[in-house]
Amino acid sequence: MLSDMELALRSSGHRLTPARRAVVQVLAEPAGYEHFVPEEVLARARRLHPRLGRATVYRTLEIMASLGFLRVLCDSLGKRYYVRATGGHHHLLCRGCNAVVPLATCPAEGLEEELAKRFGYTLEGHVLEFYGLCPACQAAAVKEACL
Repeated sequence: MLSDMELALRSSGHRLTPARRAVVQVLAEPAGYEHFVPEEVLARARRLHPRLGRATVYRTLEIMASLGFLRVLCDSLGKRYYVRATGGHHHLLCRGCNAVVPLATCPAEGLEEELAKRFGYTLEGHVLEFYGLCPACQAAAVKEACL
């Protein structure tokens, strides 16, 4: 039986090749993978389809974003990564070392419901990111300033 993502690919006119199906299987894995970085998706999907090419991963990620299954985000260096389009995604991003720290709880709890009610939206998810410097980068900046 085809998954929702596979059905959406087919109904939008995209071929469901074995390589693309391997990428979709990785994207459909149970939660535990908050962020989908193309290189990591490639490595995991190659376990299912060893000859999978990098271009197929990138194209499939972009297609899944255009179909509404993924959101495209950028880290502090402008590098693209993807998250599931539904639910909430909360991160701390270090603009020094580019670390991404997912937050286990939603700091804006209740805000989604309030906004939906106030503006009449049916909300499906949200992304909340805080940018700054992690403790190690703060220490390195202080050390560099003292030299």
